[in-house]
Amino acid sequence: MGATDFILLAIVVLAAVTGALRGIVAQIGAIAALLAAILVCRFFGGTVADMVVGHGTEHETTLRIICYAVVFIATYVGVWLLARLFGAAVSALHLRPFDRIAGGLFRVAEWLIITSIVLNVYFAISPSDRAGFCRADRPWRASVVKIAPALAGYIVN
Repeated sequence: MGATDFILLAIVVLAAVTGALRGIVAQIGAIAALLAAILVCRFFGGTVADMVVGHGTEHETTLRIICYAVVFIATYVGVWLLARLFGAAVSALHLRPFDRIAGGLFRVAEWLIITSIVLNVYFAISPSDRAGFCRADRPWRASVVKIAPALAGYIVN
């Protein structure tokens, strides 16, 4: 095994360990909190800013930015607290081992997707290196490279 294989193995092992430590509930909660905060800011931030900041006031732009930031932070913290509550319920039901296993698998998938994206960007810049990386005696390398294009194909179709 070469250095590239050890790096791919290290990515998988580190992802599995960190994912198992966090659990799937915490990971999905963090993603949901971020998405919810962005969407609430996008759709309701202007309304909240209009209610709080009067037009023509001094430092109107700064106050509107602060309103958007407060809406973002409040939404993020609210969804994060709900995820923590759900995580406590998972622990109370003694489902933490399943949460950790699913968290490890989720994180491995997430990191392999990111690795695939990085490799595909690199091979787009330097296509001559693809032949040396994707070898027949190491099929897992080609599998990692194919993850992002396969997902992009599923998303587009």
